[in-house]
Amino acid sequence: MPIDESGFLATEIQHWIKRIRQDHSALFMLADEVNRLCQKSMFELDAHNRNVQEMLVATLYIRVLSNYQGAILLCERGMTPEARTVLRAMLEALFSLCAIAKEQKLAVDFVKEDQRRRLKFLVKYRKVYDGLPEHVDPHEIETLEEELKKEKNEIRERSTEEWAKEAGLHDWYLTAYAVLSDSVHSKVRDLERYLFLNEKEEVVRFRWGPDDNWIQEILVTNIEGILVGLKCTISFFGQQKDKIIEDLRARLREIAVLRDAKGIPYLTTRGEGDVK
Repeated sequence: MPIDESGFLATEIQHWIKRIRQDHSALFMLADEVNRLCQKSMFELDAHNRNVQEMLVATLYIRVLSNYQGAILLCERGMTPEARTVLRAMLEALFSLCAIAKEQKLAVDFVKEDQRRRLKFLVKYRKVYDGLPEHVDPHEIETLEEELKKEKNEIRERSTEEWAKEAGLHDWYLTAYAVLSDSVHSKVRDLERYLFLNEKEEVVRFRWGPDDNWIQEILVTNIEGILVGLKCTISFFGQQKDKIIEDLRARLREIAVLRDAKGIPYLTTRGEGDVK
């Protein structure tokens, strides 16, 4: 099944996976090793059923890890815009994870935030159906809305930036997370990657298909992020793997300069204008 016919779903994509993994072998090998450590650590988490903080730290870690793995799968297929999107989702979960691991009250707030979202959904639900569908009991919905409205004023819904601050990862929000947002929202600068321009800055043709540009930046930030999440999680559950984690980060530094002097995540240390 040729890639021209089926795009990223073509069986031909296996050739790209092999090539991209070979061209960036050091990073992919390290990413795989980090993944095995993180996967093993996931099964060692001892979260108690009625402890909200423990349950949230464990489940958020699982989400961070699955996003980490998803970004790698997309990178090896040359789907870099999609990998950036998943990486941003991973960072958002990472902010919540590290914040909640620090303070139990934030775990309760995180759960309560869902009440506000339920109320917003009910408002949208009415707009879609111009009221309520016939099979829905209006009294039941009205009762639920009243309950949610009573709780609304008692619930403080934090923004992603606030969660990043609580986590001690505000620099990540201002840099890597901000850069990745263009891919999520399909902003114009991110769409430029689909164009081939001539010397007159005229569009010659569209660019599509596998592309390994930005893979190093994505993978390095992905690896660094999951190691932050791993350390935060296992420390919360009373485990210590600091030496292993630091050794992995040292190897990552051998491949690429992780941060500048201000501690900015690697993803943002190369300007958009440097894309080849």
